[in-house]
Amino acid sequence: MPFESGVELRVKGVPKSNPIRFTIDLGHSEDVIALHFDFRFNYFGEDVPLS
Repeated sequence: MPFESGVELRVKGVPKSNPIRFTIDLGHSEDVIALHFDFRFNYFGEDVPLS
């Protein structure tokens, strides 16, 4: 699905209990990634609350 100026992508989901991280990669293929988003819930021992 090609993206053009003004196009919006929304990601919605329900995390598993006690998640450690989740990752979203957007690009043309697994080798050509335009955006890599890696959210970590416990980075360096700091807890990130879910709301």
